[in-house]
Amino acid sequence: MEKVKIDIFADYACPFVFNAYIWLNKIKNHYGDNLNINWKSFLLDSKDVNFDWKNPETLSSNRSLMSLIAGKAAKRQGEDLFKRYHDKLLISRNSQTGRIRLNDKPTLIKLANECDLDVDQFEFDLNNEQVIDEVSSDHNEAVNKFGIFGTPTFVFENGNSIYLKTFIPPEQNAIQSFEHFLSISRDCSFIGEMKRPQPPWPSGYDV
Repeated sequence: MEKVKIDIFADYACPFVFNAYIWLNKIKNHYGDNLNINWKSFLLDSKDVNFDWKNPETLSSNRSLMSLIAGKAAKRQGEDLFKRYHDKLLISRNSQTGRIRLNDKPTLIKLANECDLDVDQFEFDLNNEQVIDEVSSDHNEAVNKFGIFGTPTFVFENGNSIYLKTFIPPEQNAIQSFEHFLSISRDCSFIGEMKRPQPPWPSGYDV
């Protein structure tokens, strides 16, 4: 089985990021260590070129910036704890019984405690400007190097990238659809864009 490495630029507020996450968990179960996914930050609500990442008002009012900082704070405690927190954050955001607010600091801290993170260190890093710099660095790399405009965007080792909107594939199609996805988006550099003309999804698809 081939080894696959993907950087995925994501915003926790995006429902298509959650769909990709569920799909990729199924793929990871099949590929194991042959699939290496590196989640990176992309803030959807930052169109202003003069966006102030460290402004207290921005941090409290932007719908998802604080959650991206929380993800980076969790990552400072190791990949295993980051994965646990990343999973918990996405699932809590997309719960059918009540979505969490991504800019609510007490909620983000509560999730950290539930994931067995060092909460004191986590709280410190939520206010650490170096962690904010890590988020803005990811975002600026996405925009300036890859021209990324939305989430999730997959970036492959060969430099090819693709923005993907998808529902969660049926279990029986998960692996095959991923391999088709790789074949087109990673390996076919000559394909510039594909988009379905009928909004928003093909008729007959049962979600």
